[in-house]
This record gives sequence, structure tokens and C-alpha cells, in this order.
Amino acid sequence: MKNIFRWQGLIAFMLIIGGLAALVTLLADSLVQTGIEAAGTRLNGAKVEIDRTELSFFPLGVEVSRLQVTDPEQPMKNAVDVRRLNFSLSPLDLVRRKIIINEMAVDDVRFNTDRTTSGALSKKAAVSDRANDKIFGFQLPSFDVEDVKAILAKEPLKSLEEAERLKQAITAEKEKFEARLKELPDKEKMDRYEIRIKALKGRKDLASALTGIKELNDILKNIRTDIALIRQTRDDVRASARMLREQTAVVAQSPGEDIRRLTEKYGPSPRGAGNITALVFGPRYGQWVETGLTWYKKLQPLLAGGDHPAEAKKVRPKRGRGVNVRFPERQPLPDFLIRRAAVSITLAGGVVSGDVRDITSEQPVLGRPLTYAFSSEQMKNMTAIDISGQLNHVKPGQARDSMNVSARGIQIVDFPISRDKGFPLTLSRGTADGLLETVVDGRGLGARAEVTVRKTAFVAAPEESLNRIEQAVIERLAAVSGFTLNALAKGTIDDFKVDLDSNLDDVVKDTVKTLIGENLAEFKSRLKAAVLEKTDGPIRALKNNIGALDLIEQELNERLRMGDQTVNEIAGGN
Repeated sequence: MKNIFRWQGLIAFMLIIGGLAALVTLLADSLVQTGIEAAGTRLNGAKVEIDRTELSFFPLGVEVSRLQVTDPEQPMKNAVDVRRLNFSLSPLDLVRRKIIINEMAVDDVRFNTDRTTSGALSKKAAVSDRANDKIFGFQLPSFDVEDVKAILAKEPLKSLEEAERLKQAITAEKEKFEARLKELPDKEKMDRYEIRIKALKGRKDLASALTGIKELNDILKNIRTDIALIRQTRDDVRASARMLREQTAVVAQSPGEDIRRLTEKYGPSPRGAGNITALVFGPRYGQWVETGLTWYKKLQPLLAGGDHPAEAKKVRPKRGRGVNVRFPERQPLPDFLIRRAAVSITLAGGVVSGDVRDITSEQPVLGRPLTYAFSSEQMKNMTAIDISGQLNHVKPGQARDSMNVSARGIQIVDFPISRDKGFPLTLSRGTADGLLETVVDGRGLGARAEVTVRKTAFVAAPEESLNRIEQAVIERLAAVSGFTLNALAKGTIDDFKVDLDSNLDDVVKDTVKTLIGENLAEFKSRLKAAVLEKTDGPIRALKNNIGALDLIEQELNERLRMGDQTVNEIAGGN
């Protein structure tokens, strides 16, 4: 009887299968580790590294030791550092080409840890730890002012410019009337009229007398015409002098406008100091929002499956390639899903733990958003903290993500408000409660924060290095036992505006307003004296120049008197 099995073939088959199984067992760990590192690095834009990966088959699972995610902006820092990550897979779902993780443990997550080597993908200089010092560079606005002589050396005075223009106008009027004066009858012409009149009056015969009367009438007519011209010119001179005096009065007031303008431009002003909240906390709060949005944007590709249009564009498959068809499922599941991830985060003050549920890039298939909740009541530097929220991309094109944070009893110790050498300021102690609510609706951003700080103590530089205003501000801040801070961020995730307000504004504003008022009065007095010193002479000269028109008017009045006298003589003789 022939053997049913060919033992040689069976043994060879078993050896091949056993060899392949051994090879897979030996290489599986490195293959999984390489795949995770490559995918993570591509997504992060900087190195993602794993110390060790262990793959188990019974049950099927993966354990990752020390997952480091480099901060792309600081290649010598890890943005996220996970000490241990463990999860099991469903073999049955793997057969269906689905990766379903029911439980995942993420232990000892840390942030901003140091790296031994750079995690940059290319030669990129690491950002210095002091790079963010500009955020702490708060300084009270400078209330020092330039010397008034230096100001006037570079600032043209409009009053001087107006005085010069008016001086030219007065000169032009003076020259115009002097020219007209030369064309008008003068004393010499009147004397000639008198000589002719006396000659005519000396005629005795009747014929000569009658001729003389006619000539006298002609002379009288000419004199009256001359008088009319002189009178019109005099009236014009008077009107011009009156107008120029009015303009001179306006110019005489213009130094006051120069003083006001230069005081506004160069004088000490409380503007800005009254908004100390924005100066102190604005850049820092803006950076926190910016950092949060940066990481939020990194998550967008992972959730992109939830934002596809309801009706995807149909693409005809290439010939011979076929097409993947998703058949209806009784309980549809996405191709990748982590049902629950238990996460513990290690911070400087203690451990925050919680869980993240329903992690998938196909929320419309699952029908549920990603949700998370973390809390801790064992922190060294605060009484309790609660963090919760969701990433909701269930309805395509209608994404709405939110986060709520509530922290109580935050202990503040040596919080740097300003590292600026000119005015270093520190909140040395305080106890704070805070609330943060953030919503991203599509591309729209809305974030609101409320912080109440109690038992505060501010510390500044040694008193001898502070100016008068800084000393006064510190004295007022030293008397503050608490303050509130409200912050609001509105706009889009790409372009947003931060508004802040606090009752600290009123404390500083009142102090600065009083001191600025004193400094402003002193500055304005010095400026006024300097401006008037430069403008008094030119303005007085204007009045003197107008006096030339008065002399012309006097000359015209004298000619009018002579003309009227001549007319009276003729009329009296008749």
C-alpha cells in the first residue's frame, strides 16, 4: 500500500513554515518600530524615536518603551516623551483588515524634556531657551522726554512758517501801495494848482475873468478827481492794514498750537501704562494660544477622514486594478480605532491621569466624536485640575472641537512678569483659580479664560535702579492683595486677536496719571518758554511792518487835507 503522505515533502514544508515563522518573530519587533518611527516622523516634521518595541502573539499586542517626539521648533527638546505604551489588537478584526484596539495604556507622559541628540530632520539650529525672553520683555512705557532745544532743532514751528508767509504778504502790500502812492497827486502838484489859481484870480479885464472862471472850474474838477483817487487808495490801505492785523493776531496765537502739538508728540503720556494687562500678559497668552493651535493643526490630518464631503467624487479604477468596496455592516467600524486609551501625564507638580476614547480618523463611520477627560487632586502646586473636551468631526464639513479646563488652588512662586533689565518684575507668590473654555468651529476660534489671583506679592529690581514712575507703580502693586484677569481670543485658527483686561489696569493707571500730570506740566512750561523765545521776535516784527502801511495812510490823509484846502480856496474865491 502506498503512503498517503509524502513525508519528505511534508518535512520540507514544515521546515519552510517554521523558518518563516522564526524570521517573522525575529524581525517583527524591528519592523513595527521602524513603521511607527517613519509614520510619526513624517507627520511631526521632526524625529520620532522609540527605544524598544516588543510584539507579542498570544495575546496579540505591542509594547513600546520610551517614545520620543521631537519639538520641530526646538530640536534639542522633546515635545512629548512617553515612557511606556502598551496595547492589544483584535486578531479577528485584523483578518477583516481593521486595526481595533480596545484598551491602550499610555504611562508617564512628559512634555518639553531634554534630548541627547538633535531631532531635526536637517541641519537646523536649535532654538535657545532664551528665545522666548521677548515674551517676558515687559517694560513700563518710557516717560522720559527729549530736551526741548533738541526738539525745536528738528521740529519746524508752524507759527514761524505762518509768520514768514504773513511777513511776505505785508511787504507785498507795502510795495504795492508805495507804487500807487507815487502815481497819486502829491504836495508839489497841489502847489502847482495853487500857483495857477492865484494867476487866474489876478486877471482884471472882463474877458480874462470869464476865461479864468472856466479854467478854475476845470482845475476844481481835476482836484476833486485827484482827491477821489487819494481817498480810494487810503481806504484800500486801511482795509489792507485791518486784514493784516487780524492775520497777525491769528499768527500771534499759533505758538500755542505748536506747543500743543509738540506736547502731544514728545510730552510724557499715560497712554499704554493704563493697559498693563495687555503689556504683561498679552504676548504670553498669545503664545500659549499659538502653541495650542500649532499642535491642534498637527492633529487635523488624523481627523481628516471626518471632514470629507458627503458625496465623494467617483474615480473610475484603472483597468485590471479593481476597487475596494465597503459593504454594509451591521455594526460598522472604521479601519482604525482605539476605543479607550488610559493616559497618565507626569508634570512638575504631580501626575494627571485620564482617558481618551474613540480615537479614529473615520468618525462618520463610528458615529461618535473623540472625547477626553483628565483630572488630578494630588498635585504639589495646585489643589485640583480638570480637563475635558472633544474633537467632533462626525458630520462631514461641520467639525466642532472644544476643551474646558478648570484649575483650583494654583500656587504661584516666582512667576516672571518681566526679565527686562530696565524693569525686572516678578510675582513672587500668589494663589490662583482659573477657567479656560475653547471652541474651534470649523476654522473659527473662540477662547475665553478667567483667572483670579489671591495673596499676591510683587517684587521688582532694587529701588535705586528704578525711576520715579517705576517706584510708584511698585509701591501700588505691593499694596495689591489680589487681582482678576480675563482673556478672550477671537478670529480663526490662522488669524486671531487677543483681548485682555484686569483690575490691575486701574491700579497702574491712577498712579501713572498723577505722576505724568506733574511731569507734563513741567515739560509744557519749558516747551512754552522755548517756543515763545523763538516766535516773539518774528511776531513783533509783523506788527512793526504793518506800521509802514500806517505811515502810507498818514501821507494819504495829508494829501487829502491839502486837496480839500485847495478846493475850499477855489470855492471861497468864487
